[in-house]
Amino acid sequence: MPDKQIHISVVSPVYLGEGVIIPLVEKLHHTLKQITASYEIILVDDGSTDRSWEIISARCDSDTHLTGIRFSRNYGQHPAIKAGLAQCKGEWIVVMDCDLQDPPEEIGLLYAQTKTGADAIFALRKKSWQPFIKKMYSFLFYKLLSLFTGYRFDMCTTNFGIYHYSVVEKALHEKQKYFLFPLAMRRFSKRSLFVPVRFEPDQLRKTAYTFSKALKLAWTIIISQTFLYRRSKIKHQDYIISELKQHHDPI
Repeated sequence: MPDKQIHISVVSPVYLGEGVIIPLVEKLHHTLKQITASYEIILVDDGSTDRSWEIISARCDSDTHLTGIRFSRNYGQHPAIKAGLAQCKGEWIVVMDCDLQDPPEEIGLLYAQTKTGADAIFALRKKSWQPFIKKMYSFLFYKLLSLFTGYRFDMCTTNFGIYHYSVVEKALHEKQKYFLFPLAMRRFSKRSLFVPVRFEPDQLRKTAYTFSKALKLAWTIIISQTFLYRRSKIKHQDYIISELKQHHDPI
C-alpha cells in the first residue's frame, strides 16, 4: 500500500552513471516540485564499478527525498527496477533510465494523463535514434516478444512512464519466471495510454550492453515466455541488496 504522505515515487536503475546522477537528481527535484511536495526518488545502483554508489550515498546524507539501493553485483536493469518498485511508497510511480535520454521535464506531461482514468501511461519515443544494426535486432526481438506474449511492443516504447501503485503491486506479487517490467505493466493494467514525449539522443552514453549481452538477454526473456523455459538452464531471476540508504523518510 502507498504511504499517504507520498504522491509520486521515481525509480531509476543506475549502472556506471557517475556523470549523470547529480544532474538527474537536480532535474527531478525541479520537475517534481512543480507537481507535488510529497515525492521520493529511488536510485538503484546495479553493481556499478565506478563512483556511482559513492555519489548516491553522499547525496542521501543530505537529501530527504532520496533513497539509494546498492546491489551486491550487476544483476541487470529489470531486477534493478523491481528492487526499486519494492521500496516505493507513492500512489503513482515513475520509472525511467538514469542517462537523461528520458527527460525528467516530461514527467509533468505523463502525470497530466493520470487524470484520464488510465492506470499505466507509457512514454512513446517519436523516433528511434539507434544505430542501424541495433534497430534490426531490436525490431526482431520486439516482434518475437509480441508474438509470444500477445501484447504489441516496438522500439518506440521504453520503460519510461508513470504507473499506479495498484498495477505495480500486482506485478510484484506475481510469481514470474523472468520479470520484464513493461510486460508486467501491460499484463496488470486495466487501461493503458501511450503518450508521445521528447527524447534526448544527445545524452546517449556508451551502452553497457555488448551485442552478445543484448542477444543473451533477449533470448532469456523470449524463452521465459514459452514452455521451453522449464527445459532450459536459465536460473530463476533474483538479486541481493548489499546496502539501503536514505536520510530519513521523505516529507
